[in-house]
Amino acid sequence: MRQSYIKIRTVLITIVVTTVIMMILLYAPSPFVVLKPGIAVPAQGYIQTHEHTSLFYEQNSQEAEQQQEEGELLLTAVLLATPNLWEMLGSLVSPKDEVRLKTDVIGRSSMEEYAARVTTMMRGSHNHALEAAYRYLNIPYSIQPQKLIVQQPSTCLIVCGFFEAGDEIVAGVNAIGEEVIIHSVSQLHAWLTNQEAGEKVHLIVKRGDERLQKTITLHEDDLLLDKEKLVYDRLQVESYIELRSVISDDPDYHLDIATDNIGGPSAGLVLALTIIDQLTPGDLTKGKKIAVTGTINAEGEVGSIGGIVQKVYSTSEQGAQIFIVPKGNEEEARRTLKKLDHTMEIHGVSTLEEAMQVLASLQ
Repeated sequence: MRQSYIKIRTVLITIVVTTVIMMILLYAPSPFVVLKPGIAVPAQGYIQTHEHTSLFYEQNSQEAEQQQEEGELLLTAVLLATPNLWEMLGSLVSPKDEVRLKTDVIGRSSMEEYAARVTTMMRGSHNHALEAAYRYLNIPYSIQPQKLIVQQPSTCLIVCGFFEAGDEIVAGVNAIGEEVIIHSVSQLHAWLTNQEAGEKVHLIVKRGDERLQKTITLHEDDLLLDKEKLVYDRLQVESYIELRSVISDDPDYHLDIATDNIGGPSAGLVLALTIIDQLTPGDLTKGKKIAVTGTINAEGEVGSIGGIVQKVYSTSEQGAQIFIVPKGNEEEARRTLKKLDHTMEIHGVSTLEEAMQVLASLQ
């Protein structure tokens, strides 16, 4: 009888322990995130032409079609997953996935705050891509400030500041209620330094659908600070993004970029190349499927990106023949491709001009 009791007790303990372990693996919050291969899709669909530009573009497209079948410039993105512990264990043995500590990727932000930040970064990269393309093509353009967005609040351990990632600074209101619209860091600095010491002034902030107010009392020492100390340190903001409209002087070259469902700035280079492809005769790809990744600034300088391993997997699986990557990611991209034994070519570039040279060398 006693042996039977011990056996039943052992079975019950095993069931309880197994259940607890499985509950932890399946439902406990994980301190990790996983980078997975994401999309590799034609970038052309993200470039929206105005009515006048469309007629101009159609003429160029017809010329290209007469020469040869058009290829594709592929926009690539990495999927950021928040797995449970069981899924994380699976990712540890997958060569496609990269497991990283959540704090190393998103810092102390929530996933919602991180998503808001990278979406804002992407919107800022639109302007850089368009400006870099216009500069390369020598197309005159003007810049119109639109919005000043908080990209990243200052990091904090206990008490954080007022701002959150994605906050839009709309206006400043002085002590007597006069409102001044603010669209840039320079405008914000000028408005702050124009206030009287000791008086309470307010910043109007748009957060989602809410309209909030941040009250500030500036002191004499504050008004003597330079732009970096006053606008960044004093307001506890690490970085801002100035959203601007980049508008061609010639209506033939008016374009809009719409990638709101893609976060981060790593599509900057492919967007710039796609714009150039659309605004010039012929087909830059020479009929080939070409994946591109890399950040870009207004001067056409290309910067490194994260998730290059995952992008090599996704682009090779989508049949890309060439992958243009930032110079800083080239070595890791080549190592990954070697493991896949794939025929896709890797080209590392540091500037938009170098990327154009790669395309010009295609046979």
